[in-house]
Amino acid sequence: MKLFPTVLILAACSGADVAAHENAVGVVKERMELMERFDELADRIFAMIHGELAYDPAAVRRAAEEIAEGAGRHLTALFPEGSGGAPSEASPAIWRESGTFGHYAAMLEDWSRELAAEAGNQPRGRLPLPAAAALPGRARIVIHHPRSSGSRASRLLAGQLRRAGAGEVEIREVGFAVRKPSVRYFRPGDRAMAAATCGLAFGPCRGALGDFTGYRPSPRRGTVEIWLP
Repeated sequence: MKLFPTVLILAACSGADVAAHENAVGVVKERMELMERFDELADRIFAMIHGELAYDPAAVRRAAEEIAEGAGRHLTALFPEGSGGAPSEASPAIWRESGTFGHYAAMLEDWSRELAAEAGNQPRGRLPLPAAAALPGRARIVIHHPRSSGSRASRLLAGQLRRAGAGEVEIREVGFAVRKPSVRYFRPGDRAMAAATCGLAFGPCRGALGDFTGYRPSPRRGTVEIWLP
């Protein structure tokens, strides 16, 4: 099932504008309310897929279909030029990197529709990980995200990485914007592990894997960094 990429992309998108919206009006209020609804649906799906709630295929299907309907072009239309700034907390990168945001909004729609189509295939216990996504115990993965966004996505991803076998997973906030998702490795021998991490986090990496073997001082062997917007 395509659950984890769906939930991760959903979390990354919903981090775009989830502040309290008492003072928001118009399109800003509309997208804040949509993001809150997405959060609710994602929590429900995630809990059922991972055995925290009784699995209900009809409920998973309905939730995934609702996410798909609100994603894609519908989602990007809620971020017109000039709609940033207070009370919105949407990152300026959404408009600066509109193509990237549109790409992930489309991926969210596609993967949510796949999840809806596969909802009848109840997972046994926790969601199985593909063999290629299994990580060695020596893996030390550091997830970075801006203070204003990405915290939910980071927590979801950290849990998945621990289930995949990573020995250490750390989350760090940074005080600057992250333009696009990426995975970095620092030693040639860690490239395969970084690629597995990238696949687990983002599905097809599509240029997200970064070679930082020339960086100094190099962190210890087995270190991989994930950067989330």
